[in-house]
Amino acid sequence: MMKASDVMVPHVITVGPELDVKAVANTLATNKISAVPVIDINNNILGIVSEGYLTRRIASSAERKRPAGSHGPKAKRCASSELPQGAAPSIAS
Repeated sequence: MMKASDVMVPHVITVGPELDVKAVANTLATNKISAVPVIDINNNILGIVSEGYLTRRIASSAERKRPAGSHGPKAKRCASSELPQGAAPSIAS
């Protein structure tokens, strides 16, 4: 039986919680990945931002008007904190 360790990538691309969502989307597109872990300064996983979640979030926020001069949401507001069963709570350096 194939294990996760057989198909995992050894160098995980991550983003910080304060990164602008546009930059997160750019990270996904540039690296041709569909999700990215959001980690804190101690490499603890705060959540995951996925391409699908971003798409839904952007679609729903387009329906609401944002005040003039406001900036887009940060990664921490778009990250799912639901980790898959057995997922590690932090990423080793």
